[in-house]
Amino acid sequence: MTVPEGSVVWDADACGFLADGCPPTAHPSLWRQSRLVARQGLYEVVPGIHQVRGLGLSNISFVEGERGVTTR
Repeated sequence: MTVPEGSVVWDADACGFLADGCPPTAHPSLWRQSRLVARQGLYEVVPGIHQVRGLGLSNISFVEGERGVTTR
């Protein structure tokens, strides 16, 4: 797929509506999941395991061990 130069291919601000309360037409659990997925950054899942979550459903995990750090 070719995208014309200068085109917007991802607009994180388009998910801004998720900051509002859950409307009666949406299931609260799905609304909560959508809010979590829309957040980006580095998160500590549990001590020693971190995730970088970005502009989609994929993420990368970093696992700290006694001999270094590995990715998953």
